Amino acid sequence: MIAGLYFGFPTSENPSSQGYENIGPTKAKGLIASKDPIVLDVRTPDEFEDGHVPGAVLVPVDELKGSTVLEIPKDEEVLCYCRSGHRSSWAAEYLSQRGYVQAYNLSGGILAWENRGYKVVEARENKPRCSCVVLGE
Repeated sequence: MIAGLYFGFPTSENPSSQGYENIGPTKAKGLIASKDPIVLDVRTPDEFEDGHVPGAVLVPVDELKGSTVLEIPKDEEVLCYCRSGHRSSWAAEYLSQRGYVQAYNLSGGILAWENRGYKVVEARENKPRCSCVVLGE
């Protein structure tokens, strides 16, 4: 208990020490279906390419501070996720400290999402199709 108070971890006496909400994959899927939040994938580009939540926008956690994400209206709902929930909890906290009042962290990350059997798309599935012709050299 004392360690929780010292390091600022949520405790029963200090329930509002974080400004975001941790939600599981079922609640996250419902949020996406009903409220259409901004979904931020804060992993690396390679991780994103391997598969991500449909409609997610890639903003690696290392680039978040200088990102245009901060141009999103602060009353928008923002759902952050990463592989396991660690980087995204930092991202959700970062956003909440900057005035985003509805920031969420996907607890367990995309691993928990996939374990529920929810859809993951590869980056190439989000790329627009065109009728381009490649000419030989």
